[in-house]
Amino acid sequence: MNRFRLECNRSMLVRGCLMVLLGVLCPLLMTTENLGIYADLQSVLLSGDVSLLLWLALRLVFLNSLRAIPHYLGAFMISDSLTLYVGGRRSFSLNILLTPSLILLVYNVIYWIYHIHYDFSWPAMLLVMFVLFLSYIHLLSSQFFNKLLLLSTLLFMVQCLDVAPSLTPYGFGRGEISRDVKVAAHIYRVEPVLDQFILAICFSFLFCVFVQVLLLAKDYRLRKAEAKQAAVEQELHQTQLQALRLRSFSEVQFLVHDLKSPLTTMQGLVSLSAMMEQDPRISEYLERISDATTNMNEMISEILYEERKSEVPTGELLNTALANAAIHIPPDIIRYTNDCPGRPVLCNRVRLARAIANTLDNAYQALRSGEGHIDLTVEGLTEQHRIRITVLDNGIGMTDEELSRIWDPGFSRSKSTGLGMSFIRQVVEAHGGTIRVQSRKGLGTAVTIELEEYTHG
Repeated sequence: MNRFRLECNRSMLVRGCLMVLLGVLCPLLMTTENLGIYADLQSVLLSGDVSLLLWLALRLVFLNSLRAIPHYLGAFMISDSLTLYVGGRRSFSLNILLTPSLILLVYNVIYWIYHIHYDFSWPAMLLVMFVLFLSYIHLLSSQFFNKLLLLSTLLFMVQCLDVAPSLTPYGFGRGEISRDVKVAAHIYRVEPVLDQFILAICFSFLFCVFVQVLLLAKDYRLRKAEAKQAAVEQELHQTQLQALRLRSFSEVQFLVHDLKSPLTTMQGLVSLSAMMEQDPRISEYLERISDATTNMNEMISEILYEERKSEVPTGELLNTALANAAIHIPPDIIRYTNDCPGRPVLCNRVRLARAIANTLDNAYQALRSGEGHIDLTVEGLTEQHRIRITVLDNGIGMTDEELSRIWDPGFSRSKSTGLGMSFIRQVVEAHGGTIRVQSRKGLGTAVTIELEEYTHG
């Protein structure tokens, strides 16, 4: 087993890369000229208009936030698309290193293209760590809207702090435009007014973040409760299936057991009639009836007692299976070849024939509207002293996910009880055999059963 394993959600990775690309293009699409930032800044320096300064600061927060949202969101999406497992357990170290590295890379690309300096200081780093922490504790789901809403609110809050003059000594607002706005506030000595205005807006966003986190926590609890309820319902469904199976099997056992009484009576009367009959032809008929009732009695015993086995040639076994399958499958669908009809296996003929018939029935259901064919082949592996039975169809096939679930009780693609494949494997393994299934979507399925050949020695 590999100690390190990396899983990738390609769809999310592509969407994340597109968001990062949009973030690189944002400074071209949204500029200070579009919002008249520097034109209004010159007006403030000339007139000392405080209200215009406050409106200018608010537009700067809006501009910087909109520019940052795409590449921040893209970095988180790329990070979420990659999951590292160490020793079978998820490791979050890759996400912690990758997310800020991607944001720094975008900042450098933007500076190289537009000569705009974005400062990735510790407030922005705390924002990244906070979002990663919410993802780590499963509060922030992978849904695009949840990430976008929370990240936008956090970015607006941090960008507000960047234009608060009193926070400059603590590492906030080292970007070029933010410094220019704070210089204008310093010149006209309105820094306290700008502080109060910006911090009031910042606390409003902080309250929104708090509410969003509470809602995310509630959503996580609901999703966890729904998952737990779904698991309980699935377990209940499996229990009901098992109970139904046991009940049906018990009822069949009682019914079959009741058949032994009339059969015993028939055997006795046929034997008595044979002793009294003088006509050779009628005696022959009575002997055939006696043999048939004896065989039926043995079959009933095999149904009642799973461990009861007898020596059965593969030809007889497959003929019994084909007779069972003929109820549902047209005879021209199955192409049957047997190169070792006389080689025996030690088996419970009824159960093993039923398992093979179920395999044929599954193959028939996989054919496209009854079209196609089923190849049933029996081979004798002389050196291994084994018998190989192969059921091959050219039907719809299965995906890898469906193939991995075929042995699960309750799983079915035909709206049946889903007990068929698990019953087949149970019967084959009870006979010391093996079963394997190979399938490709759109090409067909091959089921291979191998049994020990019965040797007297």
